[in-house]
Amino acid sequence: MRRRVLAALAVAATLTMAGCASIPGETVPQKANLEGSGATQAAVAQPAHNAGPLSIVRGFVNNNGDPTDAHANARVYLASGAQNTWIRGTVSSTVDIIDGTFNTAGPYYTDNNSATVVLQTHLLGTIGNDGAFQPADAAHMTDDEFTLHLHTESGGQWRILDPPPELLMVKADFDRYYRAVDVYFFDQAWDVLVPDQRYVVSDPPSGVVPRIVQLLLGGPSAALKNAVQDAIPGDAMLKTNVTEQPNGEITINLYSMQDQASNTRQLMIAQIVRSLENYGSSVVVETEAQPLVPGHPGGWRQNDLPNYQVYIGPKAIPMVAAHGRVYNMNDGTAIKGQAGDGSENVITAAESADGTELATVVPAQNQPGDVLKIGTIGQPASEVKGLTAAQFTRPSWTPSDSAGDPSRALWTVADGTVLRVVESPQNTWLASPVDATALAQYGPISDLRLSRDGVRVAVVAGGNLLVGAVVVDQGAVSIQQVRLIQPLLTTVTRVDWIRQDLLVIATTQPGTPVQSVSVDGLNLEAYTSANLSSTVTDVAAADGPPIVAVDGAGLWESPGTSEAWQQPQHLQPAGAIPFYPG
Repeated sequence: MRRRVLAALAVAATLTMAGCASIPGETVPQKANLEGSGATQAAVAQPAHNAGPLSIVRGFVNNNGDPTDAHANARVYLASGAQNTWIRGTVSSTVDIIDGTFNTAGPYYTDNNSATVVLQTHLLGTIGNDGAFQPADAAHMTDDEFTLHLHTESGGQWRILDPPPELLMVKADFDRYYRAVDVYFFDQAWDVLVPDQRYVVSDPPSGVVPRIVQLLLGGPSAALKNAVQDAIPGDAMLKTNVTEQPNGEITINLYSMQDQASNTRQLMIAQIVRSLENYGSSVVVETEAQPLVPGHPGGWRQNDLPNYQVYIGPKAIPMVAAHGRVYNMNDGTAIKGQAGDGSENVITAAESADGTELATVVPAQNQPGDVLKIGTIGQPASEVKGLTAAQFTRPSWTPSDSAGDPSRALWTVADGTVLRVVESPQNTWLASPVDATALAQYGPISDLRLSRDGVRVAVVAGGNLLVGAVVVDQGAVSIQQVRLIQPLLTTVTRVDWIRQDLLVIATTQPGTPVQSVSVDGLNLEAYTSANLSSTVTDVAAADGPPIVAVDGAGLWESPGTSEAWQQPQHLQPAGAIPFYPG
C-alpha cells in the first residue's frame, strides 16, 4: 500500500468518526483572486452552507476537473491561505486520474475548529508535464491515501488547509475536460509518421492548437524515447503566438530555422501538418515570418505531402490458418503452394504487409518440435536454419516500404525467447535474439505483435498486457520503456494492432472476452459478447476491416464494439488462426 500523507495525522485522544458525506449543494460564492489582492465576485459554486469536513473534501475532489478560471470551482473549498498557492496558473502540470469510487474516512476532530479527513483513492495513472498518460502500477490502483487537514473560517465554515499538490481528477471529469490528441514523429527509417498520444485541456477550444504545437516542439514522450525520429530541432521555439484564422488557416512562426537542411524542413512540415490536420484547413509554417520552405508561402495541406502512412500492398489479403492449410479469408479458398495444399501441415502463419511473402510455422522433419519457414506466397519456402522450438508465437513482419520493396525481417517468440529473423545478403534467413530483459518480470510470453510501423511491440506475458518501444542502437535491437497496460487486466491471452494507437485483446474474463485498449492504457472498451459462444482463442485486427475473433464455434467478425458478432460467409472452424497483413 502506498500512503501519501501531506501532513502528520494529529488527533486528540478522543476521536469522533462520522460517515461519508455526499456531494454538497451549490450557492453563489466569491472567487479567489490569484494575484493576492482579496476576492472578487464571480458566479462560482460555493460549498453548501455548514457543510461538514467530509462533504468539503468530496466536493473539492469532484470539482478538481473543471479548469475554468484556474480551477476556481475547486479552489473555493480551500482555506484562504491555500487558495492563492494551490495549482497556480490555468492548468496543473500533473494530473492524477482516479476512479470515481473514492472514499473519505473521518472526520477526526482535534477540537471544534480543526479536523482531519483521510482521502482514499484508486489511482489509474498520471498525466505528466508532457501531456502523456503513465499508467499506475497495480499496487497504487488498489490503495492511495491522502490525509487532509481542515479548519473553520469566518461563519464556522470548514475549509481545507493542505490540498494535494497535484490535481486529483475522477476519470469521468478527465474525459469531460480533456481531449486526446496525437503528435507525430517518424519511425527509424523516416518512412512512417507515428502518433504519440497526449492529452490537453479542451476548453477553451481556441487553446487546443497552441497546446498541440507546444507538445510537438517538446519532442517525443518517454514511452517513445529513442524509438522514433524527430526532425524538429530540440531547441525549436515559437517566435510569435500560434494564430488561427476564421477560414481555418493556422500560422506557426518559429525562431530562426534557416540553417536546417531542405529535407529536414520538409520533414518538419510533415510532422506539424499531420499533428494539426484535424484542427484547421491548412497550416502556414514560417521562420522569422518567412516561409519555412522557400517557394511555398501559403498553407500546407495533407495532400501537399508524401504519404507517410503504413504501407499495405495492393495484393495483401486477410488470411486464416486452419486444418493445416492457409486460406484466403475473403473467399474461403486455399492459397497456392505448399502452405495451401496441406502438405506442410501449417500450424500458424503471417503475411507480409506488401502481400508477397508468407512465414509459416510447421512441424519439423525427422525431429521433435516445429520450424519456421519463409518464402514468396505460392512458391517453396526456405527453413530458418538452426531454429527449432516446441512453440512459436504467430510471426509478425516488420514494415514494407512505400516503394513496394518486400519486408526483410520478422519477429516471433520461440520457447520464450524473442527473436528477430532477418534476410541475409545471401537470401537466407537468420534468427538473432532481441534484448527483452524488460519483459522478464511479467512471466512467460504467450503472444507478441509488432506494430505495423515497427515502432512498438504489444506483448502478452503471464496474462498481462504490455507495450514496449523498439529501440535500435548501432544494430542492436531491444525492447525498452515497457509499460503494463491496465494493470488489473490479468487474463489476456491474445493481442493485435487495430491502429498504431489502438489494440484489440482476447481475455478469459467472463462477459468481456474481446476488448479494445488504447496504446497508452488509459481507455478500455469491451466488445459485446453477443453470439460468441465460448472462450475466445484468437483475435486479428487491422485499420478498417472487421475485428476477427475465434471461439469454440469458429470464426466471427464484428465492425465495432457495440455490434453483434457474425459468422462470415466462408466459415472457419474452432482453433483457426486468422491474420491480417503485417
